[in-house]
Amino acid sequence: MNAPEYIFDAKEKPSLPWHEVPLIRATEDTVKDYGYLVDDPRVLKLK
Repeated sequence: MNAPEYIFDAKEKPSLPWHEVPLIRATEDTVKDYGYLVDDPRVLKLK
């Protein structure tokens, strides 16, 4: 596998500001609007 060839030096890349993001534990309640938690992906049947 070949190493990637970049079009600019990483030192020249502009720095972006950091943003605080809250850490929320995944529970059945906190993921209900996005989907559901899976205990064993081998038994999950996808459509």
